[in-house]
Amino acid sequence: MNMLFVLPAFVCMLTKLDTGESIAQLLHFFETYVFADWQFLTFFLTLQVTDTILLFYKAIVSKSVSAKLFGIVFQKMLIYICFLVLVHIMANYTIAGERNSFFGWFTAVAYSAIMVREGISILENIGSIRPDLIPHWILKRLKHYDKTGRFEAKGVKKAAK
Repeated sequence: MNMLFVLPAFVCMLTKLDTGESIAQLLHFFETYVFADWQFLTFFLTLQVTDTILLFYKAIVSKSVSAKLFGIVFQKMLIYICFLVLVHIMANYTIAGERNSFFGWFTAVAYSAIMVREGISILENIGSIRPDLIPHWILKRLKHYDKTGRFEAKGVKKAAK
């Protein structure tokens, strides 16, 4: 079904329902076609807020707060929103009514990658505020994962099972 026909029909349907039903229908539509992993989003937003707080603290201390800084934060959030929608669609789209199974791995890999990116940003901000507070090998391991998609860093042994 063409999206140009689905959206107006969906809006018409919502106007005929009471408010509670409308919200439920809208949420169902959103979770089906846009995004549905609210638990992950809570963890991710916690990292984003933490990173933003550190970024602004660093800017205040160095007296470099500017409109550009706000623009960077907004741009980052916009890009992450689009990325999360992409991940949801890649993992959940249907063909002839059947959910695809080809990209089942995509969600875990993509979510892990952006969590690592936020972790790197937080550790770099902490490092620029207090360089010797957090061990450097943690940042090194996360950067290795970010670069290669693997946690096994050269010269670093795996933990015993």
